[in-house]
Amino acid sequence: MGKSSETSRFYERISLLLAMCIFWRFSLFVISWIGSKFFRYSPSFPYSDIFLKPSGLPEFVWTFGNFDGVHYLNIALNGYVAQFTQAFFPFYPLLIRFFYTLLPFPPIVVALIISFVFFTLSVIMFHKLLLLDYGKNTVLWAIGFMILFPTSFYFGSIYNESLFLFLILSSFYFARKKKWALAILFAAISSATRIVAVALLPALLIEWYFQYKRSSWFMTVGKNLFSGANRIRKHIIQFGRPELIFLSIFLSLGGLALYMVYLQKEYGDLLYFWHAQGVFGAERSGSTFILLPQVFYRYFRILTTISPHVEMFWVALIEVVMSLITILFLVTAVLKKVRVSYVVFSTIAFIMPTFTGTLSSMPRYVLVLFPIYIVLALIPSKQLKWLLLYLSSILLTVFTIIFTRGHWLS
Repeated sequence: MGKSSETSRFYERISLLLAMCIFWRFSLFVISWIGSKFFRYSPSFPYSDIFLKPSGLPEFVWTFGNFDGVHYLNIALNGYVAQFTQAFFPFYPLLIRFFYTLLPFPPIVVALIISFVFFTLSVIMFHKLLLLDYGKNTVLWAIGFMILFPTSFYFGSIYNESLFLFLILSSFYFARKKKWALAILFAAISSATRIVAVALLPALLIEWYFQYKRSSWFMTVGKNLFSGANRIRKHIIQFGRPELIFLSIFLSLGGLALYMVYLQKEYGDLLYFWHAQGVFGAERSGSTFILLPQVFYRYFRILTTISPHVEMFWVALIEVVMSLITILFLVTAVLKKVRVSYVVFSTIAFIMPTFTGTLSSMPRYVLVLFPIYIVLALIPSKQLKWLLLYLSSILLTVFTIIFTRGHWLS
């Protein structure tokens, strides 16, 4: 009876999460439709007349393929034929291509289905992961903040955000459950999806350390430190489970390694994905590393020299504000004792894109930094949390309309 009741509650929770995701997806389409009735579609990116408009789908649907979406569709259908599209990692377009050959739908529909399915799976996996540390009430708040985050519409667009989030959450979950083969597999796939997946490597090593720091292996190595290098070497040669897991974690970069081998073979440049960054984003550097203080100084110059009547001013302001808020959340995550591996991953994943010299796309990049949602869920005041959800939903509505009308946001 107890097991049956527990199973019933599990399916009730899954049904609730699924209903939340479906309502979110439907609401985004409605917002896009309303926006199309009041604002003209003005695409500020190429290929909309090739991959989007001719699809025959309603405008409120195909506009979720704006910006990077057309590049993913192009790669899925034609491969890396367009110069510099190698900046987009291959796993997401490969999925689109694979399911497009199986399903009787246009590629836009296939891509949107993939994004929605993986977002739903991300919500479920986020639920499972957080239940390892927090109560059900906190978990639901965190999921609510994720679903209503101001830029969460990217999860439902032809972008790889939802896929990437699912992969990193799955990797963390299986690492926590000590199912390391699955954790490393999901991490490796994620490294073929986004470059910031390399941040999973130190995060998984931290998880490994916390799992085995009290094991007999660590105790033996610690004692051997007082007995000379020969005994340490002898112990490591006697290969056991902790050592095997430790070395296997480096396979989490396998997807990236395979992509780099492909780029070297086809284009003679292991780092072509990085060198192509300058094409996709104003002032983005693909040849040098620029530190975060210098990036903020650049934005200070932008905001103090460009007129507020220019669209670029508001885009830059959103990027700066979102970046500063993210830094505040990550610091708060440390103070709230959010799991160290989560914070390490998120911090590295936040900093890496700034090395190109810009905060461009940061409002989108921070979507996968899931400790943000944990911090919001841990706010003591329920009234404040409802207020933040309300404000976030308003911003989500506005940003969705801006994006689907063809204006650059992130």
